[in-house]
Amino acid sequence: MANHVYFNIEVTGVDESEWEQTVLSEKVTRKNYDDEDYTVLEPLELEKQPFMQGCKPEFDEDDYLKDSYNWYCNNVGAKWCHIESWEYSYITGYSAWCQPTAMVENLLEYLSMTYDKEFSAKMTFEDEFRNFIGVEWYDSYKVGDEWAVGMDESIIDGGDINLKIEENYKLDISDDDFDWWGEYKDINGEMTNPSEYADDLVYAFFDDGVWR
Repeated sequence: MANHVYFNIEVTGVDESEWEQTVLSEKVTRKNYDDEDYTVLEPLELEKQPFMQGCKPEFDEDDYLKDSYNWYCNNVGAKWCHIESWEYSYITGYSAWCQPTAMVENLLEYLSMTYDKEFSAKMTFEDEFRNFIGVEWYDSYKVGDEWAVGMDESIIDGGDINLKIEENYKLDISDDDFDWWGEYKDINGEMTNPSEYADDLVYAFFDDGVWR
Protein backbone atom coordinates (compact mmCIF):
# COMPACT_ATOMS: atom_id res chain seq x y z
CA MET A 1 0.00 0.00 0.00
CA ALA A 2 1.32 3.40 -0.94
CA ASN A 3 2.31 5.84 1.76
CA HIS A 4 -0.11 8.72 2.13
CA VAL A 5 1.39 12.20 2.11
CA TYR A 6 -0.92 14.67 3.84
CA PHE A 7 -0.85 18.25 2.63
CA ASN A 8 -2.30 21.66 3.44
CA ILE A 9 -2.33 24.44 0.87
CA GLU A 10 -3.06 28.12 1.52
CA VAL A 11 -3.45 30.52 -1.41
CA THR A 12 -2.86 34.24 -0.91
CA GLY A 13 -4.28 37.01 -3.10
CA VAL A 14 -7.45 35.22 -4.20
CA ASP A 15 -10.91 36.55 -3.33
CA GLU A 16 -13.90 34.35 -2.58
CA SER A 17 -15.59 34.72 -5.97
CA GLU A 18 -12.36 33.86 -7.80
CA TRP A 19 -11.93 30.82 -5.58
CA GLU A 20 -15.45 29.58 -6.22
CA GLN A 21 -14.78 29.63 -9.97
CA THR A 22 -11.45 27.86 -9.62
CA VAL A 23 -12.10 24.90 -7.30
CA LEU A 24 -15.46 23.34 -8.16
CA SER A 25 -17.61 20.86 -6.28
CA GLU A 26 -20.75 18.84 -6.96
CA LYS A 27 -23.51 17.11 -5.02
CA VAL A 28 -23.09 13.35 -5.05
CA THR A 29 -25.58 10.72 -3.84
CA ARG A 30 -24.10 7.79 -1.95
CA LYS A 31 -25.26 4.88 0.20
CA ASN A 32 -24.76 4.67 3.95
CA TYR A 33 -24.26 1.46 5.99
CA ASP A 34 -28.02 0.92 6.03
CA ASP A 35 -28.14 1.14 2.23
CA GLU A 36 -29.95 4.48 2.45
CA ASP A 37 -29.20 7.34 0.06
CA TYR A 38 -27.53 10.47 1.33
CA THR A 39 -26.22 13.53 -0.51
CA VAL A 40 -22.81 15.06 0.09
CA LEU A 41 -20.83 17.89 -1.49
CA GLU A 42 -17.54 16.71 -2.97
CA PRO A 43 -14.84 18.39 -5.07
CA LEU A 44 -14.64 17.42 -8.72
CA GLU A 45 -11.84 15.03 -9.55
CA LEU A 46 -8.64 16.93 -10.35
CA GLU A 47 -8.84 16.10 -14.04
CA LYS A 48 -12.23 17.86 -14.12
CA GLN A 49 -11.17 20.97 -12.20
CA PRO A 50 -10.86 24.22 -14.19
CA PHE A 51 -7.30 24.84 -12.97
CA MET A 52 -6.12 21.52 -14.46
CA GLN A 53 -7.57 21.94 -17.95
CA GLY A 54 -4.35 23.46 -19.26
CA CYS A 55 -2.86 19.98 -18.81
CA LYS A 56 -5.22 18.71 -21.53
CA PRO A 57 -6.81 15.67 -19.86
CA GLU A 58 -8.36 13.19 -22.29
CA PHE A 59 -11.32 10.95 -21.49
CA ASP A 60 -12.60 7.67 -22.85
CA GLU A 61 -16.16 6.84 -23.90
CA ASP A 62 -17.10 6.21 -20.25
CA ASP A 63 -15.71 9.61 -19.21
CA TYR A 64 -12.71 8.12 -17.39
CA LEU A 65 -9.33 9.80 -17.62
CA LYS A 66 -7.04 8.16 -20.15
CA ASP A 67 -3.55 7.14 -19.05
CA SER A 68 -4.40 8.39 -15.58
CA TYR A 69 -1.17 7.19 -13.95
CA ASN A 70 1.11 9.21 -16.22
CA TRP A 71 -1.25 12.20 -16.33
CA TYR A 72 -1.29 12.44 -12.55
CA CYS A 73 2.45 11.91 -12.19
CA ASN A 74 3.23 14.57 -14.80
CA ASN A 75 0.59 17.17 -13.95
CA VAL A 76 -0.20 16.65 -10.26
CA GLY A 77 3.09 15.29 -8.94
CA ALA A 78 1.74 12.01 -7.55
CA LYS A 79 0.13 8.94 -9.11
CA TRP A 80 -3.12 9.81 -7.33
CA CYS A 81 -4.31 12.69 -5.19
CA HIS A 82 -7.52 13.34 -3.23
CA ILE A 83 -8.86 16.67 -1.99
CA GLU A 84 -10.62 16.41 1.36
CA SER A 85 -11.38 20.07 2.13
CA TRP A 86 -11.51 23.05 -0.23
CA GLU A 87 -12.72 25.96 1.87
CA TYR A 88 -12.00 29.49 0.66
CA SER A 89 -8.27 29.82 -0.10
CA TYR A 90 -7.44 26.48 1.55
CA ILE A 91 -7.08 22.94 0.21
CA THR A 92 -6.25 19.89 2.28
CA GLY A 93 -5.87 16.31 1.13
CA TYR A 94 -3.52 13.41 0.63
CA SER A 95 -1.55 11.94 -2.24
CA ALA A 96 0.58 8.88 -2.99
CA TRP A 97 4.23 8.83 -1.95
CA CYS A 98 4.95 12.52 -2.54
CA GLN A 99 3.40 15.98 -2.34
CA PRO A 100 1.37 17.41 -5.31
CA THR A 101 3.85 20.15 -6.27
CA ALA A 102 2.80 20.30 -9.93
CA MET A 103 -0.87 20.66 -8.94
CA VAL A 104 -0.14 23.80 -6.90
CA GLU A 105 1.90 25.24 -9.76
CA ASN A 106 -1.01 24.62 -12.13
CA LEU A 107 -3.43 26.19 -9.65
CA LEU A 108 -1.44 29.42 -9.38
CA GLU A 109 -0.75 29.59 -13.10
CA TYR A 110 -4.46 29.20 -13.86
CA LEU A 111 -5.42 31.92 -11.37
CA SER A 112 -2.87 34.34 -12.79
CA MET A 113 -3.81 33.63 -16.41
CA THR A 114 -7.51 34.00 -15.61
CA TYR A 115 -7.37 37.13 -13.42
CA ASP A 116 -4.11 38.68 -14.70
CA LYS A 117 -2.53 39.28 -11.31
CA GLU A 118 0.00 37.72 -8.98
CA PHE A 119 -0.84 35.02 -6.47
CA SER A 120 1.18 33.11 -3.90
CA ALA A 121 0.71 29.86 -2.02
CA LYS A 122 2.25 27.83 0.77
CA MET A 123 2.02 24.05 1.07
CA THR A 124 3.02 22.03 4.12
CA PHE A 125 3.18 18.25 3.85
CA GLU A 126 4.21 15.15 5.75
CA ASP A 127 4.52 11.49 4.95
CA GLU A 128 2.17 9.44 7.14
CA PHE A 129 5.16 7.82 8.87
CA ARG A 130 7.10 11.08 8.83
CA ASN A 131 9.77 9.69 6.56
CA PHE A 132 9.90 13.31 5.40
CA ILE A 133 8.16 16.61 6.04
CA GLY A 134 8.31 19.81 4.03
CA VAL A 135 7.22 23.32 3.20
CA GLU A 136 6.95 24.75 -0.31
CA TRP A 137 6.34 28.40 -1.25
CA TYR A 138 4.99 29.44 -4.64
CA ASP A 139 4.73 32.80 -6.40
CA SER A 140 3.35 33.62 -9.82
CA TYR A 141 5.09 36.24 -11.94
CA LYS A 142 4.81 37.60 -15.44
CA VAL A 143 7.43 37.23 -18.14
CA GLY A 144 6.38 39.40 -21.07
CA ASP A 145 2.79 38.39 -21.72
CA GLU A 146 3.11 34.96 -20.12
CA TRP A 147 2.61 33.86 -16.52
CA ALA A 148 5.00 31.53 -14.74
CA VAL A 149 5.27 30.10 -11.22
CA GLY A 150 8.38 29.91 -9.07
CA MET A 151 8.80 27.55 -6.13
CA ASP A 152 11.14 27.27 -3.14
CA GLU A 153 11.13 24.37 -0.72
CA SER A 154 12.51 23.17 2.58
CA ILE A 155 12.36 19.40 3.20
CA ILE A 156 13.45 17.56 6.33
CA ASP A 157 14.26 13.85 6.38
CA GLY A 158 12.63 11.66 9.01
CA GLY A 159 16.07 10.75 10.31
CA ASP A 160 16.59 14.36 11.36
CA ILE A 161 13.41 14.22 13.45
CA ASN A 162 14.59 11.03 15.14
CA LEU A 163 17.99 12.57 15.83
CA LYS A 164 16.36 15.55 17.58
CA ILE A 165 14.35 13.18 19.75
CA GLU A 166 17.44 11.17 20.70
CA GLU A 167 19.32 14.37 21.55
CA ASN A 168 16.43 15.74 23.60
CA TYR A 169 16.03 12.58 25.68
CA LYS A 170 19.57 11.16 25.56
CA LEU A 171 18.33 7.77 24.38
CA ASP A 172 18.24 5.44 21.37
CA ILE A 173 14.80 5.25 19.76
CA SER A 174 15.75 1.95 18.08
CA ASP A 175 15.86 0.34 21.52
CA ASP A 176 13.10 -2.27 21.94
CA ASP A 177 12.03 -0.61 25.19
CA PHE A 178 11.51 2.82 23.63
CA ASP A 179 7.87 3.96 23.74
CA TRP A 180 6.78 6.89 21.59
CA TRP A 181 3.95 7.58 24.03
CA GLY A 182 5.97 7.06 27.19
CA GLU A 183 7.27 9.74 29.54
CA TYR A 184 11.01 10.47 29.56
CA LYS A 185 13.20 13.09 31.17
CA ASP A 186 14.25 15.63 28.52
CA ILE A 187 17.34 17.86 28.46
CA ASN A 188 15.48 20.42 30.59
CA GLY A 189 14.89 17.83 33.30
CA GLU A 190 11.15 17.62 32.66
CA MET A 191 9.14 14.46 32.00
CA THR A 192 7.71 14.81 28.49
CA ASN A 193 6.31 12.69 25.67
CA PRO A 194 8.52 11.99 22.58
CA SER A 195 5.55 11.90 20.21
CA GLU A 196 4.27 15.27 21.42
CA TYR A 197 7.80 16.66 21.25
CA ALA A 198 8.05 15.49 17.62
CA ASP A 199 4.72 17.18 16.87
CA ASP A 200 6.01 20.44 18.30
CA LEU A 201 9.13 20.21 16.13
CA VAL A 202 7.11 19.56 12.98
CA TYR A 203 4.48 22.25 13.53
CA ALA A 204 7.13 24.85 14.37
CA PHE A 205 8.88 23.93 11.13
CA PHE A 206 5.60 24.28 9.22
CA ASP A 207 5.26 27.86 10.44
CA ASP A 208 8.32 29.25 8.69
CA GLY A 209 10.27 26.36 7.13
CA VAL A 210 13.15 26.69 9.59
CA TRP A 211 14.37 23.49 11.26
CA ARG A 212 15.43 24.20 14.82
